[in-house]
Amino acid sequence: MKPTTKIHDVIIEVKELRENCPVYKKGDKIYVGTITGNEWVIEAEKSSVNRFCVSALSSLIGEMIKVRHCLVDSLYVQCLDPGPPYTPNSCLFEIRRAKG
Repeated sequence: MKPTTKIHDVIIEVKELRENCPVYKKGDKIYVGTITGNEWVIEAEKSSVNRFCVSALSSLIGEMIKVRHCLVDSLYVQCLDPGPPYTPNSCLFEIRRAKG
């Protein structure tokens, strides 16, 4: 896919939970809109949650940029928590470009 200067909004969806996550549940969606190129906002009215887990955010940021700039249509990201037996949980996220 050819990169573009247009910046797209993205949807982050929790696709899989490994054990119990205190922040997310399977199917949760976070709609990330654009105010300016470097200023993003969680659009609460389009999201099922309005917060980020710090462990997840560190995994998601770089990958969101790839989707926002059309380097890929969508991709999957694992949160940094490795899951059992080392931590109590871990999540798998899909990041995709919002339609429109």
